[in-house]
Amino acid sequence: MVIEVGFETCLSSDEIADEVNKDVLDARSYGATGTPTFFIGTEKDGFIKLVGAQPYSSFQREIDSQLG
Repeated sequence: MVIEVGFETCLSSDEIADEVNKDVLDARSYGATGTPTFFIGTEKDGFIKLVGAQPYSSFQREIDSQLG
């Protein structure tokens, strides 16, 4: 079921504000300082962080380095 909620309703919702604040805290705990932020890797091998708009070559380089 889809419930449509107006923008103003979202702005005044404590529930939505709590969720947004949780997301901000989660992002900070991971070291995300802006959007977009991408984490490439695995728990086992670690992660590389890419922040901001990046060219394809940046993703290719980091993914290739993770694959060995």
